[in-house]
Amino acid sequence: MSLHYAKRSLNFFWEHSKKWLATSVILTIFKGVAPIISLWLTKELINSITSNLQTNNSDYMQVFLLLCAQFLLSIIVASLQKIQQYMDRHEITKLSLKLNQLYLRKTTTVPLNAFDDPELHNYVNRLQGDKGESFLSPYQDLLEVCKSVITIFSFLIFLLSFHWALFILSIISALPI
Repeated sequence: MSLHYAKRSLNFFWEHSKKWLATSVILTIFKGVAPIISLWLTKELINSITSNLQTNNSDYMQVFLLLCAQFLLSIIVASLQKIQQYMDRHEITKLSLKLNQLYLRKTTTVPLNAFDDPELHNYVNRLQGDKGESFLSPYQDLLEVCKSVITIFSFLIFLLSFHWALFILSIISALPI
């Protein structure tokens, strides 16, 4: 029975939220890759500073550019986070409106004497909550899980690029004892 409702909910979500879903997937992928980009920039910054100190080179232009790139990356990630929050709020409002319209359409077809039933009152009271947020939250949670998976795999690939032992050590340390 719940599989039937999950399919109906997915169809409703796909019908009314394609734009939100597409942009959220793109933002999630970028936010999942952003930590590895920041790590790579930090590695290059440290290597550049070390190289300049070892060769007594006073040309710090590359260091400055890497610092600017890190600053720009942090601004972009923060801006994308705010954009995502705005889009989520907008989508919650839009879905709440659509779900309220469906709710009102269904309740107008119920006969008037059925409203005397306390079971119907309980059902109606449960449906009157914030429909949009509770409807959108599983999809938001799924996107957060995808972002975390992308981040973890990108870090593992970064470790593998240095040495295979670091990769194996990080996998082993994540296993529960």
